[in-house]
Amino acid sequence: KGDIATSVSYRTTVIYQMENESNGTDLEMLEVVQRDMSIELNCNTQPRQISKPDIKHNYIDAEQASFEEIAGIVSNNDDPSILSVTFRSCFMGGLFTIFLSVINQYFHYRTISYVFPSILLLLFSYPLGKLMAWCLPRKEFNIWRWSFSLNPCQFSMKEHALIFVMSSVAAQNIYSIDIIVIKNIKYNEETSFGLGLFFVISTQVMGYGMAEQSTSLRWLNMSRLKFFILASICQAIYYWLPGYIMPVLTALSWMCMIKPDNVLLSQLTANRGGGIGSLILDWNTVTGSYALLNVPFASPIIVPRWALINILIGFVTIVWIIIPSFYYSNLWNFKRFPIAVNQFYKIENDPTTWLSASSVIAWSLRFSSLPTLFIHTIFYHGKDIIKQCRTSLRKRENDVHCVLMAKYREASEWWYIVIFTTAFVIVMIICHFAQLITWYYLLLAVLFASICLLPIGIVLAVTSINIDVYVIAETLGGSLLHGKTIELSTFVMFAVVVQTQALGLLMNFKLGHYMKLSPRVMFIIQLVITIFSSIIRYITTNNYLLTSIPNLCNSDAWNCTAIDWAPSNFASNGE
Repeated sequence: KGDIATSVSYRTTVIYQMENESNGTDLEMLEVVQRDMSIELNCNTQPRQISKPDIKHNYIDAEQASFEEIAGIVSNNDDPSILSVTFRSCFMGGLFTIFLSVINQYFHYRTISYVFPSILLLLFSYPLGKLMAWCLPRKEFNIWRWSFSLNPCQFSMKEHALIFVMSSVAAQNIYSIDIIVIKNIKYNEETSFGLGLFFVISTQVMGYGMAEQSTSLRWLNMSRLKFFILASICQAIYYWLPGYIMPVLTALSWMCMIKPDNVLLSQLTANRGGGIGSLILDWNTVTGSYALLNVPFASPIIVPRWALINILIGFVTIVWIIIPSFYYSNLWNFKRFPIAVNQFYKIENDPTTWLSASSVIAWSLRFSSLPTLFIHTIFYHGKDIIKQCRTSLRKRENDVHCVLMAKYREASEWWYIVIFTTAFVIVMIICHFAQLITWYYLLLAVLFASICLLPIGIVLAVTSINIDVYVIAETLGGSLLHGKTIELSTFVMFAVVVQTQALGLLMNFKLGHYMKLSPRVMFIIQLVITIFSSIIRYITTNNYLLTSIPNLCNSDAWNCTAIDWAPSNFASNGE
C-alpha cells in the first residue's frame, strides 16, 4: 500500500508541475500521464481528488494480467475511443456469415462432410480490412439525426476481433435443422416453413439466455508476423512427408513392425490396440485426436501443461493397464472379441449385446464423468463461485483487464431473461403443434442443460476441454421416451445444444474481454448473427437441399453421415 500511495503522490506532483510549466511537448506528456493514471484509478477519479478509499478499492496493483500466458500476448492498455462496430466490420462479418452458413450447411449432408474453418477467415479478414481502409472514402453520410462514415479510421484490432466473433458464430452447426430433416426424410412429415424457421431460431438463441458474462471463466524476439510466415512455410513443406511421400509417418508403430505376426504384440502396440510406443508425426492426426476431446480448434497447444499431464496419466492407466488387465483375465468374455473396437456384437442364440473391453471402459467413464464433474466443482470451485457472485467486475481478482473492462457497460440481466423466456415459450408452442416433444420432457431437457452448464463451463475455461454429456442425455431420454424417435432426438438436442450455445457465447465473451470489446456490443452482435445464420441455413436446407437433391440422405454422395442418427435408430428399435 505504501508503494501505491507513493506512486500516486508522485504522479500527482508531476501533473501539478506540468500544468504550471507547460509547453507543447509537456502538454503531450501530461496527457499520457493523465490517461495512464485514469486507467489505474478506473477512470472514475480526477488526479487532484484522490482519496484513500478510492485508492484502496479501485487502484489496480497488478500491472499485468493474473495469468502469465495472457500477460505475454494481451495488452494491458485500452483506448475506449477505438471503434469496433464499423461499416467494414459489419460488411465483412455479414459476408462471411453468408458464406459460412451456405457452404457448411451444403456440405453438412454430404457423405464426406466438410466444415470450412473460421480461422482461415481470421487470416483473410486482416488484409481485406486494410484494403478497405485504404480505398473506401472517408466522407460522412447523414441519415436523419445519425451520421456515419464508410471509413472512419484505420482498420483496428477491435474490428478484426469482432469479425472473427461473427465468423465463429456463423460456423457453428445448427442441429435443430437435422430434426426437421429426419422428420421429413424418415417419416415423410413436412414441417411448415414458418414453424420450422421459428423453431430453429428459438433453439439457437435459447442458450444465450442461460449464459451470463463471467470473467472467472478465463485464463521470441522476432516479430509475430515473421514467426507466422516462417511457421506456415515450415508446416507446408513438412506436410508433404506424412501426406504423400511417407504416409507411414502418420502413425508409426515401430514395436509392432518388429514382429507383425505376433498377436499379443499387435494388441498392445498397434494403432488399433494399446498403441504402446507408437509415434505420431502428422499434425492432422494429432489434432484429430483432440477433436474427440471437444478441444476448441482441436489443438493441444491451447491445453494447459497440467491438463496434458493429467490426460497422459489417465491414458496410460486406462489404456495400457486397466483394459489389458480386463481383457487378458477374460472378464465378461472379453477375449472373444477384439481388444479395442467400437462395435456391438451379437452371438447366435444369445439375446445379449456384447461390447469389447475398450468400449465397456469408455462407456463407464462417460457415465462416471457427470457425478465426478459436480463433486469437483463443489469442492474445488464452490468458494470461488460464491465469491464471484458477490464481487463486481471492477474489483474482481485484482486483474488489470477486469478494471479496464469495467469502463464498458455490461449486458443487462433482463436481456438474458427476456431472450430465454421468449425463446422457451416459442419452442414449447412449436413443439406442441409440430408434435416434436411433450412440454414436460422439454422442460427436463432444458433443466439438464442448465444444471450441467456451470461445471462444464469451468472445466472448459481452465483446461480447454469440453466434457461430453451426450451419452448421458441420450440414455436419460431413451429411458423416458422409449421407442419414440423424434421425441428422443429433440430431447437430446435440447439437452446438449442449449448448453453448447451458452458455452459458445461465454467463449466469445472471453475473447471480447481480452480484446476490450463492449459486452453489450458482443451480446447484440452474436444474437443478430445467430438469427441471420439460422435463417440462411434453414432456407438453404428447406428451399434447396430437400427440394433439389433427389434421395437426400439415401444416396452414395448424400448419405448425411454428419447427422446423428443414433437417437432415431435406438428409439425405433425400442432399445
